[in-house]
Amino acid sequence: MTSLDEKYPTTMPYQPHRDSDWRVIESAPEYVSRMQEGALRQWPAEVLQEWLHRHADFMEDYAFLGFEQFRFTKVLWELGRVPGKEVFRDESFCDKFQNVELRAADNQHDWLAHYMLREGTWNVPIVLLHSERTGPMSWPAEIKMPTISSRATAAFPSYKG
Repeated sequence: MTSLDEKYPTTMPYQPHRDSDWRVIESAPEYVSRMQEGALRQWPAEVLQEWLHRHADFMEDYAFLGFEQFRFTKVLWELGRVPGKEVFRDESFCDKFQNVELRAADNQHDWLAHYMLREGTWNVPIVLLHSERTGPMSWPAEIKMPTISSRATAAFPSYKG
């Protein structure tokens, strides 16, 4: 059987605590507190919760970016500047939100669809990665950079590599 150290060779220091069945047992507030007291003290709580805690199984995909180098800035954008599906690795992800009512009706456990129906928006500001790299990228995972084209809040991690 694979160990957690083998499954998450790069991100074990950032992983939420798990039980022997690999289920996350550390609450989001406890996780945020632990990370902000340690290596990721510059990360905003909502980004730690949504990017790393909620999506811990995907953390390894982006570890090569160097989480400890990220810096964040919260900005207000006009709606027209917020990029669409072109910035997602899987562009079909946005298609799944074209009919939130149907998505919620199909899955009573889809907390995000139900939240969006109730509140009319995402639960936290969007987070976009901004890199000052130019030219061909030699990253192991495809990272799509937004083309900024009006009023939405976004947090930007900056990666200087």
